[in-house]
Amino acid sequence: MSKQEEDSKLQLIESAFECNICLEIATEPILTNCGHLFCWPCIYSWLNSNQEFLTCPVCKNGCSKNSLIPLYSKDETKTNKPRDPNIPPRPKPGRNDPVRNTNQLGQNNLANGAMIAGYGLFPSLFNLICIKDGDIEKDERHENEATVEIENVRKLKAILYLLILCLIMMIVFYF
Repeated sequence: MSKQEEDSKLQLIESAFECNICLEIATEPILTNCGHLFCWPCIYSWLNSNQEFLTCPVCKNGCSKNSLIPLYSKDETKTNKPRDPNIPPRPKPGRNDPVRNTNQLGQNNLANGAMIAGYGLFPSLFNLICIKDGDIEKDERHENEATVEIENVRKLKAILYLLILCLIMMIVFYF
């Protein structure tokens, strides 16, 4: 690869990481929710200018300091550009708690599918779970129902265990 080709590839890569305000390679890069990249000092100055609405400078989508996403790189501390002392440090990223995977029916120390295999089609007859191709259906009707359906299966399981226990007790004491 020639030096000219390498330079053009490098320029292409660098242009992908340019701040949309100062048009230089973004220092302390920040992403908006709409996906546009800016330098932290540039977007901070933009959001603190006298505007009626806080918007993205590129697409005018709603934007606020709380919705900005900082991007980090391994060589982040090696910046040559001095920062204006009036601009605060870049915001820390939001931290989300881990979310339990409700699409996995075999959770809670049970083998995959054990809740369904043990009862056959019984839960499905009462619409406690909806299974399609081995997975809970994912459409608008089932957006938040997966957790509720799994809880219903757990309740049904407890009721069936209680009925089986009563049946065993009845057999032991009456026969």
